[in-house]
Amino acid sequence: MTSFADFLAATQVDPSPALTAAVQSLQDEGHPIRLVIHNEDTGQVLMMDPEGNLAIAPGAIRELVTGEPWRDPGTLNPIATHAVRRSKKRLAAHEAEVRSMLLQLVRYHEPELGRHPSANDFIDEIIAKLRKPYIRGGLSALSDNCERWETITGICLEVMREMLVPNTTAH
Repeated sequence: MTSFADFLAATQVDPSPALTAAVQSLQDEGHPIRLVIHNEDTGQVLMMDPEGNLAIAPGAIRELVTGEPWRDPGTLNPIATHAVRRSKKRLAAHEAEVRSMLLQLVRYHEPELGRHPSANDFIDEIIAKLRKPYIRGGLSALSDNCERWETITGICLEVMREMLVPNTTAH
């Protein structure tokens, strides 16, 4: 894994010594430095912590870097209420929002899977499964919307990796 020191060393071979000096000066003064990396090929946005560990950047940072709006999953309950399920129009609108959110979360965590030609069909199948009473019940037992989305997204990504990308394992 690339460390902060490796990054600084790499910038020294790049013709931008002013940037290297500015970053080093800020670090020497004790200012927190966060390096953000945007892989334009995959859409992935990573952020480096002070110890040099890379992780997926928070949604707000990703929005600043890419310009793509970020929606907070905590504001949308993926479980349709009884009243929503009784109205075809309301259910369709709710499922469209859920589909959009799930696609956003898949692209956030695994941009390559989110761009796979079969990703939309796969996500439609996941949304259909959320209608099942036993799935709704299990998700309802979770503490909040964020936990529900974390569960749905985790399962979705794991199955997508197995189904859409042969010979990979989820860890």
